[in-house]
Amino acid sequence: MGLRNPAPSRTATPQQLAQHAMELGVQLQVQTSSSLALTGLSSALNNLDFAETSSTATNVEDFLAPTVPQKNDVPSTTKSQKGTLGKDDDARTNDTATASASASASASATQQEDSSFPRLSVRLAWLRRFVDSCKGKKYTWTARDFLKAEHGGGSDDNVQVTTDNLQEHRTRMNAAGKDGDGKPTNVQYVDIPFELMTTNDVCFGIVKPATEHAKTSYADMLLNTEPAEVQNATVFVSHAWKYTFMNVVDALGAVSEKAYVWFDVFTVNQHASLQVPPDWWFTTFKVAVASIGHTVLILMPWDDPIPLTRAWCIWEILSTIDGQAKFEICLPAVEQKAFAEFLVNEGASKVIVKMVRMDVQRAEAWNVTDRDAILDAVRAYPGGPSEVNKIIKDQMRSWVEESAISALNSLDKEKRAISELLMDVAELVVQRGKYAEAEPLYREALDGRRRELGDAHPGTLDAINNFAILLKTQHKYAEAEPLYREALDGRRRNFGDAHPDTLDTINNLANFLMNQGKLEEAEPLYREALDGRRRELGDTHSDTLGSINNLAIMLTDQRKYAEAEPLHREALDARRRELGDSHPDTLASINNLAISLKQQGKYAEAEPLYIEALDGRRRELGDTHPSTLASINNLATVLKSQGKFAEAEPLYLKALDGFRRELGDGHPQYGDSCYNFANMLKIQSKNNEAASYYDLAVRAYEQCYGTDHKETVDAATKADECRRA
Repeated sequence: MGLRNPAPSRTATPQQLAQHAMELGVQLQVQTSSSLALTGLSSALNNLDFAETSSTATNVEDFLAPTVPQKNDVPSTTKSQKGTLGKDDDARTNDTATASASASASASATQQEDSSFPRLSVRLAWLRRFVDSCKGKKYTWTARDFLKAEHGGGSDDNVQVTTDNLQEHRTRMNAAGKDGDGKPTNVQYVDIPFELMTTNDVCFGIVKPATEHAKTSYADMLLNTEPAEVQNATVFVSHAWKYTFMNVVDALGAVSEKAYVWFDVFTVNQHASLQVPPDWWFTTFKVAVASIGHTVLILMPWDDPIPLTRAWCIWEILSTIDGQAKFEICLPAVEQKAFAEFLVNEGASKVIVKMVRMDVQRAEAWNVTDRDAILDAVRAYPGGPSEVNKIIKDQMRSWVEESAISALNSLDKEKRAISELLMDVAELVVQRGKYAEAEPLYREALDGRRRELGDAHPGTLDAINNFAILLKTQHKYAEAEPLYREALDGRRRNFGDAHPDTLDTINNLANFLMNQGKLEEAEPLYREALDGRRRELGDTHSDTLGSINNLAIMLTDQRKYAEAEPLHREALDARRRELGDSHPDTLASINNLAISLKQQGKYAEAEPLYIEALDGRRRELGDTHPSTLASINNLATVLKSQGKFAEAEPLYLKALDGFRRELGDGHPQYGDSCYNFANMLKIQSKNNEAASYYDLAVRAYEQCYGTDHKETVDAATKADECRRA
């Protein structure tokens, strides 16, 4: 719906106030039983700062951070569910030669001093035979590793490594690489079984010695002896060099044996140094990866994936996605089993948390020069590091969702119906905005839990709560309200009034009532939730701050600014202190306070806060995230309120274009953005232009709410007024 913030001079309807709250920057916090649940939904609603009203209806202006559905209108899960819905050694110096250590790294270690990209690769069937031929053997070699001084780094003496101290040595190498204070050290590896060798070890213990005489790549050497086994790559393999080599090959089980795999240790000449021009990453490398057409990322350990910490691997993933090549994630057999069991027993939300901790700006590489070159390319990428982070995190979320659906479909009917995974999958689908797809999953979960566990079981109450949230999101209020009340009554009865789950449900019901404009019913519930959280959790707990935020939003909607403003400031001050200035919750509070100030006409105070929220969201979420687009809209509204139309117009246009691209022209936020811009055009007597944007809003609202909904009627009325003017 077009969330509209009533103008100070008019009295808004309760329905308008409720809608306004959802986008007011009001980060309405809803409580689901899974921490991941509805996070994307909440942030998408979190931003519109709406403010003008007309004689027919309030109209959208500022996108607020939604009132905090506690933990995002927190869908519930069972008790155990609560809280949810690189190459390693990118380049190593071995006396006079630098060997690349990642798929990309190897690509960069070209055979000549130009920007060529080696493509000659080995057939996977050959690679498996290579592994079989090495099994049971032991290898001795010398390498140039990096160690801290206290571990012998920089010493003239050789460090000797055997199976007895191999793991300790690798831990020391990792520490030196992480801290960046390693010193080159001669290391002699003695009688290391092939089964324990990493890709890095295979490079220095097998590949380099075998190609020493020719000073060429292993693939080039095979061209002379086994020409049928080498050909231009059809699959690009991205992995970390610290992985056990046998596990990497094992993980390729889903790949055709006939495929020719771009496996850096064999494809790249390990005797050549990295010599590429500055734009090589954006040109030659990206084009080459895309042209191969299929990238396989080897992911392990699944619960702390190394590739997402390695600069090479991150750039390889991005190059694949950007080039629209096929992207596939593979795990070795031992990891597949552990991953599947965790998905079924713990749910997808906890997996996603592990997958999205990556930050390209903290990515590592043994070769600092390589890392810096990749980071330079990342900074030059449209949207910079934040956009790269978003692209890769979205890709990992999609993979987890696909894996979760596959795991869910493998369960028998009885186990599926009460599994945490079913609730998680439903929440993941909701986050993509696919409410119609999520509804049957929630119904299945609720029906199964009522049948298997009973109506009063905590797991059933979780399902009731979550389903109510979905129905509310779809504006099916008549179905949602009895479920909210059933969940609250059951939790009061099971846990008591002060239990966190009960307080979550009180908050959620308050949000629901506020969304319908029933502020008199919502207010005592908001106050009960806040009082209970202050008492049980403390003033600075995230849930308490969510309740402070929600109450402040409702008071703002009631124009009780004197009471609302100090609450907004309390939430913001605590979030800055507890979470930092750049945390999404902090940015939402900045946005919400700005809206409250703007509504009071305190434009000089509001504008810098809007700018801070926008800058933070650009940096943390990327330029195209719905929350960022909402902040762009909000800044435009405060500029418009000050008569700065020339500054506001490009911001409005950027926001509405972004919403159209990211959410579609049938999404309410796109409609709201068109409506806001039309309002400004109307003020300037640009009636023909205004009418065309009101028409766009009408079409969006019709898709969302229908022809007779007040938002649709209001925008259509405005369009007609402009045409008659």
